[in-house]
Amino acid sequence: MVRLVLYIVTALLILLTIFGPQEDRYQLFFLMGSFLCLLALMCLTAYEKGGTG
Repeated sequence: MVRLVLYIVTALLILLTIFGPQEDRYQLFFLMGSFLCLLALMCLTAYEKGGTG
């Protein structure tokens, strides 16, 4: 369930980075948010597979 929410949030942040407001601070905010969501997804996947990193 958490992975599904993270996938949706990541997709929305990427779309907002591309099609959202063209001001630098908004694009940076959306881009950093999508990177953080992708990092959380990678950590969650590694944890579910039993790896330590």
